Amino acid sequence: LAAPALVAAAIVGQPNLASADEAPARVARRSEETSPAASKKPGLAQVIKVAQNSRARVTKLQDYTYTFEKRELIGEKVLRQKMTMKVRQEPFGVYVKYLDPHPGREVIYADGQNQGKLLVHEDGFKALAGTLAFSPTSEQVMKENRYPITQAGMLNMLDAVLAIWQAELPHGEAKIGYYPQAKVGESSCKVYEVTHAEAREHFKFHKTRLYIDIKSGLPVRVEQYAFPVDGAEAKLVEEYTFSDLKTNVGLTDNDFSTKNKSYNF
Repeated sequence: LAAPALVAAAIVGQPNLASADEAPARVARRSEETSPAASKKPGLAQVIKVAQNSRARVTKLQDYTYTFEKRELIGEKVLRQKMTMKVRQEPFGVYVKYLDPHPGREVIYADGQNQGKLLVHEDGFKALAGTLAFSPTSEQVMKENRYPITQAGMLNMLDAVLAIWQAELPHGEAKIGYYPQAKVGESSCKVYEVTHAEAREHFKFHKTRLYIDIKSGLPVRVEQYAFPVDGAEAKLVEEYTFSDLKTNVGLTDNDFSTKNKSYNF
């Protein structure tokens, strides 16, 4: 789900995991939390349609840049990362510059280039190793990521969510929450929440929240929670947030090349 690959991201100790019962818009410091609008609550089929409409908007974009924040449960720990990113949809290309942790680390992936490898230039003294090449799904990369860089970006994130919901649709049993006036940072959003009360083979997550920017119709966050165990709160498995989004900025091959003079490769 839109998670760029990295080589040696720092692991945050034992963090406080967000609860699935915590209201949306947590990043906005709860400034615009609302209760679900029960009278307008959609069903899962309608939520899927909302996601498909947002996907259609994303497919019309040529490229975009954004600040990306992610939290991923890897094993028993959570990785928290913040970075700036460039994504070109066709041909697919991704450029990543890390802000925290490891500020200055850069990653490039471009379809049809570099023998299918992602290229990494580390920060600090590790930069002495020069540019490193890795398979996007190599063990060294994937031990610190839930998804490879080939699945980065809004389109891939929506496709992953849609695949889950469409597979679950025939089984019913979904409780829908709808938050029409939430916020993520400065973005006013509608939030669609799909919850399955009991763990079943055909349900991947206990709870999923999809945040859609009201003005642009684009996705700005996805949260996924695991099923609670032994009465404990549901743990956050993955959270992906897009902010400072700029669309159709005219990215070129140079933006996905180690020869770009503004990069440190």
